Amino acid sequence: MNQTDKEILEQARYIMEAGRLLHDRVSLIFVGHMAGGRKKIKLTELSPPQIFAIKATRKRGETTITDLARMLRVSAPSASAMVERLVERGILTRRRSETDRRKVVVRISEEAAEDIRQIEEKIVGSFAELTRKLGPETTRKWCEVLRHVQTVLEEEEREEGEGKGQGEQEGEREGEKDEQN
Repeated sequence: MNQTDKEILEQARYIMEAGRLLHDRVSLIFVGHMAGGRKKIKLTELSPPQIFAIKATRKRGETTITDLARMLRVSAPSASAMVERLVERGILTRRRSETDRRKVVVRISEEAAEDIRQIEEKIVGSFAELTRKLGPETTRKWCEVLRHVQTVLEEEEREEGEGKGQGEQEGEREGEKDEQN
């Protein structure tokens, strides 16, 4: 049975709105955490690309400017400028690679990592409470759907990575030159 375009759009809109509610729940926890007490690190007033850069760096443990630029789909100089602003705020640290002194390695600062850990702990607690309210059967179904969504999104990400053209690869080599400066 094929869905009509109208049905697909209605479902997509519903998913977007439900996602917005979840996003708002997380945002309120984040804002509440940052407002509670004096924090050494300012995790507020970050742009979406900066947040993505922090998440990508944290997920990898450490990354290079070139790899970060590739993940953000920006030039190496743009990624370098973004990293500089995040270093100035104490969120990221930057150092020369021990294996290749031409490369710059970026990591989450210890202070920022601790703040992020505390925020995530509060978010997990909030979702644990939500799953209690939903009950085990609905939570199981939700997890099943999210596993499938995750699989599809990871596959799309892999396909995008494999579909790089020669021009992008040449641009990356230029970015590596910029990173060395």
